[in-house]
Amino acid sequence: MQEKQHKSIQMETALCVRLLKMLLCSKVINQPTYDKVIKRYKGKEAA
Repeated sequence: MQEKQHKSIQMETALCVRLLKMLLCSKVINQPTYDKVIKRYKGKEAA
Protein backbone atom coordinates (compact mmCIF):
# COMPACT_ATOMS: atom_id res chain seq x y z
CA MET A 1 0.00 0.00 0.00
CA GLN A 2 2.74 2.43 0.96
CA GLU A 3 4.69 1.69 -2.22
CA LYS A 4 1.65 2.57 -4.30
CA GLN A 5 1.37 5.91 -2.50
CA HIS A 6 5.09 6.57 -2.99
CA LYS A 7 4.79 5.85 -6.71
CA SER A 8 1.89 8.28 -7.10
CA ILE A 9 3.90 10.96 -5.29
CA GLN A 10 6.82 10.34 -7.67
CA MET A 11 4.50 10.63 -10.67
CA GLU A 12 3.03 13.83 -9.25
CA THR A 13 6.53 15.26 -8.79
CA ALA A 14 7.51 14.32 -12.34
CA LEU A 15 4.37 15.99 -13.66
CA CYS A 16 5.05 19.18 -11.69
CA VAL A 17 8.62 19.29 -12.95
CA ARG A 18 7.42 18.82 -16.52
CA LEU A 19 4.88 21.63 -16.12
CA LEU A 20 7.57 23.90 -14.70
CA LYS A 21 9.85 23.14 -17.65
CA MET A 22 7.03 23.97 -20.05
CA LEU A 23 6.47 27.28 -18.27
CA LEU A 24 10.18 28.00 -18.36
CA CYS A 25 10.42 27.22 -22.08
CA SER A 26 7.45 29.42 -22.89
CA LYS A 27 9.01 32.24 -20.83
CA VAL A 28 6.12 32.34 -18.35
CA ILE A 29 8.61 31.97 -15.52
CA ASN A 30 12.31 32.86 -15.51
CA GLN A 31 15.31 30.68 -14.65
CA PRO A 32 15.78 31.93 -11.04
CA THR A 33 12.13 31.21 -10.26
CA TYR A 34 12.43 27.73 -11.75
CA ASP A 35 15.61 27.02 -9.77
CA LYS A 36 14.01 28.22 -6.54
CA VAL A 37 10.96 25.98 -6.98
CA ILE A 38 13.07 22.95 -7.94
CA LYS A 39 15.29 23.48 -4.90
CA ARG A 40 12.24 23.64 -2.63
CA TYR A 41 10.82 20.50 -4.26
CA LYS A 42 14.05 18.56 -3.83
CA GLY A 43 14.13 19.57 -0.16
CA LYS A 44 10.60 18.23 0.32
CA GLU A 45 11.48 14.99 -1.45
CA ALA A 46 14.45 14.38 0.85
CA ALA A 47 12.37 14.97 3.97
